[in-house]
Amino acid sequence: MSSVGKKIRLNRIFSDPSGRILAIAADHMINYPIGMPEGLRRIEETIKQIAEGKPSSITLNKGVAMRCSQHFAGRVPLIVQQMALTSRWAATRSRSPFSSSAKGNSQT
Repeated sequence: MSSVGKKIRLNRIFSDPSGRILAIAADHMINYPIGMPEGLRRIEETIKQIAEGKPSSITLNKGVAMRCSQHFAGRVPLIVQQMALTSRWAATRSRSPFSSSAKGNSQT
């Protein structure tokens, strides 16, 4: 990203005259030990409601951003969260959907 592009993108997020921001992280769906929260089960409706509140930015992972972009594109700046998980990390988490034991392929 060029320095001009970076400056433009950051100015969109920090555009309020007060210098304050309200950045909403909306979809950190990995490894909830007691099940996924209700708002994340209905992520499209949740994103729509967040966008209506006109936050300074919304942080989403790429898949949810692509699925829900019609609710915020051009109105609310987007921060795309990129996560990388390995099978070694996931195997240490007892309830992770990415663990090999969850798929019935237990490995030691």
